[in-house]
Amino acid sequence: MEDQPEASPTSSKKEQVAIAKLDPSLPNLESSYIKAVVTLIWPYSSSNGTLAVLLAEPDFRLRHSRGQVKVQFVGSSARHVSSAGIGSGDEVVLNLDGAEWVKDAAVPSQTPGKGIEWELKFGEKLVVQVGEASVAQRTITNQAPRFDKVRVRTSLFSI
Repeated sequence: MEDQPEASPTSSKKEQVAIAKLDPSLPNLESSYIKAVVTLIWPYSSSNGTLAVLLAEPDFRLRHSRGQVKVQFVGSSARHVSSAGIGSGDEVVLNLDGAEWVKDAAVPSQTPGKGIEWELKFGEKLVVQVGEASVAQRTITNQAPRFDKVRVRTSLFSI
């Protein structure tokens, strides 16, 4: 069996969106992606199972006006991103399929610069390419099964 190349977040059916244009009313979110640079990292917390990054437009001139977004990774997505060794300055191509919108509750002084009013949150579905321009890129794909209903069986024993 031959190794097949993984599907790229930038495949022909995907459309690039500028960070400043990100909004919950964005049509076709599942077929969109952003290109960005990691500028700040909130490290992986094993107790919470979370990791977050601040992504900014690659062109620094576009960062001044809503050119950055905080992205939260939770659960298995956070573990995968953490194990990939993502770092400040890495270029990323982030597929927006699987993203949830979270209202940015941060006090303006907590995150430097001007970002959009929303944060993106990824849980069990994530496709992102990470790499520096001069280094081979790596793709993180996470599509862990979702359990919409959890059955809990309890038994009581009396002695």
